[in-house]
Amino acid sequence: MHGGTSAKLDQQVRLALCKREEGNDAYKRGDLIAADEAYGAAVELLERRPSARFVGTRPTSSDQNEDQLLAMCLSSRAECILDMAEGKGQLPDGTPFMSQFQEQEHFTYFCRQALKQ
Repeated sequence: MHGGTSAKLDQQVRLALCKREEGNDAYKRGDLIAADEAYGAAVELLERRPSARFVGTRPTSSDQNEDQLLAMCLSSRAECILDMAEGKGQLPDGTPFMSQFQEQEHFTYFCRQALKQ
């Protein structure tokens, strides 16, 4: 692999790690929307990277670590979505997440859509 390409991939992984940490911090604050967005950004960065297994070479421990990081980000994102579907968390202004739904049927629709993800 060309050195410049390797450095770019390392930068993408570092950025994904930062996004995951942002997600973890937002999740701890109860800001599930921001956490979901941060985990989603990390997933996008990690899914864009080429992987050795797709070019016919043996995966390295680095590939395995990146795959594990991707799995953790996907799992954390799923947890956010499930929590939102239970009405947990708060909006960025601190009001409860549930307060944005004027009617129960709107929340029910949100839950169905969230669980499909």
